Amino acid sequence: KSPDVNESDVKFSVNKKGEIRFALSAIKGVGEAAVEALILERKQNGTYKDVFDFVRRQNLRTVNKRVMESLVQAGAFDGFGLPRATYFAPSDKYATFIEHLLRYGAGFQEQKSSASTSLFGEASSDSMIENPSVPKAEEWHLIQKLNYEKDLVGIFLSGHPLDDFKMEVGFASVTLDKIQEYKNQKVKIAAFVSSANHRISKKGTGFGSFVIQDYQGSHEFALFSEDYARFNPILQPAVSVFIEGEMKQKWNSDEYELKIKEVRQLATIGAAMTESITILIPIENISLQLIEQLDGICQRHKGKHRLKVHFLDAVNRQTLQLYSTEKKVNVDGDFLSAVERQGLQYRLN
Repeated sequence: KSPDVNESDVKFSVNKKGEIRFALSAIKGVGEAAVEALILERKQNGTYKDVFDFVRRQNLRTVNKRVMESLVQAGAFDGFGLPRATYFAPSDKYATFIEHLLRYGAGFQEQKSSASTSLFGEASSDSMIENPSVPKAEEWHLIQKLNYEKDLVGIFLSGHPLDDFKMEVGFASVTLDKIQEYKNQKVKIAAFVSSANHRISKKGTGFGSFVIQDYQGSHEFALFSEDYARFNPILQPAVSVFIEGEMKQKWNSDEYELKIKEVRQLATIGAAMTESITILIPIENISLQLIEQLDGICQRHKGKHRLKVHFLDAVNRQTLQLYSTEKKVNVDGDFLSAVERQGLQYRLN
């Protein structure tokens, strides 16, 4: 799991639920001194109630702006309940909420220090500086969160860049860990671009090398001349793509390489390639409640895709196939997730 300022340790650790928490010291940009200081404070005075409590209790010369940014981007503040984007949104006084928090923490500590040395002793909590207002911000897209995580901790922690394309990934014919097995065969790949190296030859023509990744593996390929000019606008880092090509033998070599025929953004594939969906229902699962729930799902996701239902009798090895002439649905990720929550399988046609 992502690092957490209330659970993570200097090294990788296991929380009370048996989950492995990422080490705070493994976050790029968070120094050892900052990690040791915030963990010591937590052990001596208890967990941090919220981000305001956190900055009130830190040595802000050690836990500075760069440390705060890295902690946020790695997910270490997620337990406080605020979207990561909130911390980088402008507050009512400063360029970012992080800057406001640091100023607030410093002001609180200064006021507390002055009060403790005054004639009347430590000030009451009612007279202390007020918490800054939390700005509103739209949460980052998954790919933006994951890119920060990959940069700071080296791996994806909150998910995978393809998680938003569950339906589209289903149209791939091969995963990248098996691509070398498809010699002289056409392939369809759903992946995201993890790196792109764009270059210019001595003749002034563009070419580039690209690394794509899916859930199972990665693959590197190169594009030249017209192919490069045609596809390089799409093949940019963090873009999810659908690639059609063929594994062809390299010239004068025993090795095989991916020859690109078509590259499209993965988000466009579902609507373009889906004509209908077939929902598979084992007869032992049939109930009035299930039928009503499926009907509700279809009502909420009306669209242009044809709906088919197959009732499966595994004991007698029979299938009853039904086709709806009236109901059409919008087959997207939300629709598929709703079907899966009913414990049902499906096929895209």
